[in-house]
Formats: sequence, structure tokens, C-alpha cells
Amino acid sequence: MFFLKTLQKQKIRLEYKIEHANTSVQTNLDLPEISAKIMEVFETKDRATISELSELTGTNINTIKKHLSSLVENNYLTKHGKTRGAWYTKN
Repeated sequence: MFFLKTLQKQKIRLEYKIEHANTSVQTNLDLPEISAKIMEVFETKDRATISELSELTGTNINTIKKHLSSLVENNYLTKHGKTRGAWYTKN
């Protein structure tokens, strides 16, 4: 079961990389690379959770949290909710 879940996550990451292979990660030159990756996700999705962003970008959840906090502070994203069910949308 664990092996299957790992393969599913890897598949999602690879699909994301293939889908975004032709787009530049540094679309927002003033943002760190991971923040730029997060913003790219919002070009195709209206809303996303921390775990979705972690899977799509292949980045650790705690790292995603730090970058999301910064993006919310700088008004790139809006956080909806305060607990586990929180999600983010692009401003």
C-alpha cells in the first residue's frame, strides 16, 4: 500500500513537470523559486490546499507553509479558513 501511494505521488509530480516544462519557473522574478512554482499552480487552478501544492511542486509541506505565508503577506494569495481545511486562492 505504501509503495503504491509513493508511485501515485511521483506520477502526479511528473505530470506537473511535463505540463509545465515549457513555462519558465521564474515568471515572477522578484519571488523565490518555490514561490514562483506555487504561483504557477494558480495559473491552472482556482484554489489549492497545502498538501496539493506540496504534491504538485514536489516540495516539503513545511517549506510550502513558509512560502504561502509570505505570499499571503505580500497579497499574492488569500487564505480561506484557519485549520486543516484551509485553502488558498490567487488575488
